[in-house]
Amino acid sequence: MDKEKGAALPDLQSIVGLNPMDKGKDLSLPNLQSIASLNPGDNKWTIKCSVLQKGDTIFYNNIKGYGSRKNVTFVDEDGTTISATLFNELIELFDDKLLQGKTYYISNGFIKYYRSCKEISFNKSTTVREAINEQQIGGTVKHNFVPLKMTRPYLQSHDYIDIVVLLVGAGPPLNSIRRNYQTTLTRRQLQIIDSEFNCAKYKHGL
Repeated sequence: MDKEKGAALPDLQSIVGLNPMDKGKDLSLPNLQSIASLNPGDNKWTIKCSVLQKGDTIFYNNIKGYGSRKNVTFVDEDGTTISATLFNELIELFDDKLLQGKTYYISNGFIKYYRSCKEISFNKSTTVREAINEQQIGGTVKHNFVPLKMTRPYLQSHDYIDIVVLLVGAGPPLNSIRRNYQTTLTRRQLQIIDSEFNCAKYKHGL
């Protein structure tokens, strides 16, 4: 309580649930914004979002050694989604704090492009705080459906699009080596067709 003015000071604990990992960090909410407004290279921001999906922990062995990673997909109140990647010890720090369907304030991850899509890379400066006393964000995703013939302009724009297609053919699995990490990738070529009978082929990683 402010003795001079008699007004109660803001209590951040009443706004968000603080995690033990946040001890010693700046607990303000810098630059609260939407997922769509995030840009590659940004690392000072906050989004309010819910956990839409959590993937399994994947273990790997490459030229840098053994490691593990996990992907998490978030959605904000506009229905825009973004994925995040957690590596190694960051999985232990954040995995139990990110529950599917719960709403959180997430701050200060690194925004980058991965496979032409924006992605959050978690690090030790990232903070995750549950919005426990606020309206929760539902899991409604905003879609942007386009026909196959209109997908080419989006290849360089990094915008999210959705397509509705029928799988009409699948080639055999083929292995290739990633030079940077000396790991083996398994892919197969798929053939798809949409309602306007536009056809396309693309390589799908297994």
